[in-house]
Amino acid sequence: MEEKNMVASGFSKAFGLFVSELKLDVQEAQRVLFEGEIPEIDLCKALGDKFHKLKGGAGFFQLHEIFHLARELEAYLRDESESRLDSFKEMKTLICALEKAAAAIPEVPFSEEKESPGA
Repeated sequence: MEEKNMVASGFSKAFGLFVSELKLDVQEAQRVLFEGEIPEIDLCKALGDKFHKLKGGAGFFQLHEIFHLARELEAYLRDESESRLDSFKEMKTLICALEKAAAAIPEVPFSEEKESPGA
């Protein structure tokens, strides 16, 4: 039983870390994409790398909507062609949808408190 609690606690911590990073990355993307002019290609590619990582985490935690949004954002942000400028409005829409999906994630259901041995 104790091993099961340890696994649940580890999952809970990993999930909490993923959600925290997700929200920070969404805020960064909003700042980069919504403030000022269209960002340079290198900055877009760096954001694309973040969404690639988020896509993997979302897949692991079976957050399907976030997975699909992160996949689309990754593709747009890694696009080096001039057509990426045409996609800029779509990227903003996807970021807003991702922000809503992230806000809808429920709190982690497991306690971070350790049970005492023999309990």
